[in-house]
Amino acid sequence: SRGISLTYLPGTLSETDSIHKLLLSHQINSQLFTSENASEGAFKSLSGKAPNIIHVSTHGFYFPYEEYNLFNNLIGMSEEEYSFKNIENPLMRSCLTMAGAQNIFDGILLPEGIDDGVLSAYEVSQMNLFDTHLVVLSACQTGLGDIKGSEGVYGLKRAFKMAGADYLLISLWEVPD
Repeated sequence: SRGISLTYLPGTLSETDSIHKLLLSHQINSQLFTSENASEGAFKSLSGKAPNIIHVSTHGFYFPYEEYNLFNNLIGMSEEEYSFKNIENPLMRSCLTMAGAQNIFDGILLPEGIDDGVLSAYEVSQMNLFDTHLVVLSACQTGLGDIKGSEGVYGLKRAFKMAGADYLLISLWEVPD
């Protein structure tokens, strides 16, 4: 979606830094990923060796199908220009932003095989997070997704559950920094 500007969230750094220091003060092993180290690749590398707790503080978004079509028609973007190739899949319209995500929103196409900085619910669902007991998503709209009949909501919540996480703390609304 061109024209979207991801603003810096100064509260996220103090939030994550405070949590990191609290865990370390209780002799709980903790890793803190910030700035360019908070990449999509770094997050995906947790698959298979995930920690007990994952706390993500960033921008989150969800595009309902109708809103995406309207938005796409307004800006005249072709499918090749849009990073979410399989937009019909609701797990591709519920995402978290990581380092480098602004490139996608600026319309910059990255070479094949390079992570774009937008971590979709689909990508999360492909991970192994079976050792993770709690996931905290301190980001807007992380509890939203498409409702599919009796199947429930398809979004980040379903994705983390499919990946094996036990509990999630998520939001249906915008979260102020």
